[in-house]
Amino acid sequence: MKVIILAGGFATRLWPLTEKTAKPLLLLAGKPLISWIIEDLPQHLEVIVSTNAVFAKDFERWREENFPERQIEIFVEDAFSESGKMGALFATSCVIQELKIAKDILLLAGDNYFGFSLPEFLENFQKFPNDALLAAYDIRETQRAKSFGVIVPQAGTEKIVKVFQEKPEQPLSTLVSTGCFVIPQKLLPSLSSFAATSRDDLGKVFEHFLEQDKTIRYFSFIKEWFDIGSFSAYLAASKLLLKEKIVQEKAVEVSPDAQLSGSIFLGANTKIGRNVTLENAIIFPDCRLENCVIRNSVLGKGTVISGVDLEGKVIREESVLMR
Repeated sequence: MKVIILAGGFATRLWPLTEKTAKPLLLLAGKPLISWIIEDLPQHLEVIVSTNAVFAKDFERWREENFPERQIEIFVEDAFSESGKMGALFATSCVIQELKIAKDILLLAGDNYFGFSLPEFLENFQKFPNDALLAAYDIRETQRAKSFGVIVPQAGTEKIVKVFQEKPEQPLSTLVSTGCFVIPQKLLPSLSSFAATSRDDLGKVFEHFLEQDKTIRYFSFIKEWFDIGSFSAYLAASKLLLKEKIVQEKAVEVSPDAQLSGSIFLGANTKIGRNVTLENAIIFPDCRLENCVIRNSVLGKGTVISGVDLEGKVIREESVLMR
């Protein structure tokens, strides 16, 4: 088996945080989001991270600094902007074809936090190694399900997918696909041929498999899962992992009179000066704060704030807000 992690998007919905940083490299409770995925993968699996030309060097640096002993290959897509990106399905097909992969693949969205055990997911696949397998989560809200691939289970106890709906207007269930799939080797040719006509809609390949009478199974879980596609999801994931704690990197200075509460991450070389209140905040490295109240907000790298209060804001890196 090979692992392919999709990390080729430009994450425009998370701008300004992702203008200069790939979404899978955003810090989540002190480590890059993609690192949470790598740490849960079995050591023996070879990993391929598919990214775009803009962030390729950043991923190479991440690999060298965090996982120098792991078998991780950076596959670079020929894309320099949102308009030129390959699309998730086509990028997957390119990796398979260019690297001549002829094994089962574990396909993962690099911007997801998976609370369940990936080894357990893979053990589930081994029970039916000829069938595709999806990780599924009951989102419990029909309106929210419209934004995801929706799984309609077949009656019985085998956890077989009867219908798959990619971002439907009228979801038939609230059980959604979570960006974690195993595709057996025998289905790779079908995936690649379909990718030639449907470049970006990864979920639609499962509709295609069902049309070909292929069996798709699902692995359901109740542990936390976050698709980090919005600031609210990013903050919620951070709050979950920090667990009402304060985590700080090296060379952080905090004034004795500062008031810190809730889930807080303080990046390296950040200085929290006098008369500062922080609550549920993500503060990237090299920030300078004084005389301010920051709640439920994210401050990009190198932000300077003095005399300005923020609630529910996201601030571009190297911004200066002073009053």
